[in-house]
Amino acid sequence: MQSNDEIYSLLIPLNGERLILPRASVAEVIRYAEPEVDAAGPEWLLGRVTWHGKTIPLISFEALCGKPASEPGSRSRIIVVYALSPTDELVTYGLLAEGFPQIVRVNREVLLQDLAYQPDPAKPVLCRIRMINETALIPDLLRVEGALLAKHVSHEQKAPILQ
Repeated sequence: MQSNDEIYSLLIPLNGERLILPRASVAEVIRYAEPEVDAAGPEWLLGRVTWHGKTIPLISFEALCGKPASEPGSRSRIIVVYALSPTDELVTYGLLAEGFPQIVRVNREVLLQDLAYQPDPAKPVLCRIRMINETALIPDLLRVEGALLAKHVSHEQKAPILQ
């Protein structure tokens, strides 16, 4: 039986790091599909993919943090994330993952902030946590979504990139 202070979460593998997201913030995990690339977009915006008949942006979290974007492989997945503050331009978006996420139950007994990790204020990371033998970054999804919306507003396009 789940207690009120437990949250089902997903540990999402990236290149050399993991993200953790509440399961409720993830719409679906889908197989990697080659995105339609926007040549004028930043490196972290990998392009657009179709999900349930809608075109959604696909991002590389690593590249958004200033690291090289990883090359998709046979194990790559797209994590479709619900926007925290949905707008007409952005309801869902995709995060490139290096493999299938792992479901974990997070509670106060297993969760500690990694005080040795000092996030760069220019990157969309709130902090790093430690859970038994794992570490994971907690992304600042509002900043991620802000970057996506700024990309949409700053580049006029025939068809909006964000849906």
